[in-house]
Amino acid sequence: MKNYLPRLLRRALLLASLPCLFLFTGCQDQPGAPTPEPDPETNAFAPNNGVDSSLTFVGGHHLGEIKLRETTEGVVNALGQPAEENAAMGRSIAVFNVPDGDTTATLTTGSTRFMPPDSTVYRVEFVRTTARKYRSPEGLGVGSTRTEIERLYTLTQLGSFTKQRNKYDVYDTDRGVGFEIGADSLVHGIVIHDRAASAVDSSLPLYDDFIPADRGK
Repeated sequence: MKNYLPRLLRRALLLASLPCLFLFTGCQDQPGAPTPEPDPETNAFAPNNGVDSSLTFVGGHHLGEIKLRETTEGVVNALGQPAEENAAMGRSIAVFNVPDGDTTATLTTGSTRFMPPDSTVYRVEFVRTTARKYRSPEGLGVGSTRTEIERLYTLTQLGSFTKQRNKYDVYDTDRGVGFEIGADSLVHGIVIHDRAASAVDSSLPLYDDFIPADRGK
């Protein structure tokens, strides 16, 4: 009897502890359950901001569907007929009205025939837009602040122009994209151009009354 009673007590205590053991293990992470991990590729371009890939711009390459060196025929196929167009001596500037949310903005292309491989076809030399819908992979574009732009780009002022009595400073980068920044420190326009050139190097007159930053120096 001396050995029998302790064995009974030990069994009783073991049986009483089983519900607590099951409750404890049920609260733990189940083996094999996936643990959420951030996507490295997504993080590399964060914030994504829900930007449609067809509405992104990359300096020195494209703005939306329009790529540098695209033919003017390809531009018309993508955007329709321009609202305005001026062509002379192998050069052409076309202004398109593009939907931009609840309003309409402009997209301007500068094209030239003096570009390889075919000198008989007009090809896009630069693209400029005032539309907010076109964004960089980081979510920057028209409406962004100068501070936000300077976090990713080194800005060099090229000059300024005036439109409807408002002055805008034109800044360029070494990444094939220029920014038009107003007195409110907001971006009002972007220019995509060849990385080997600048936003105002083109032989096409992008701004009617452009004043170089070094004038008078």
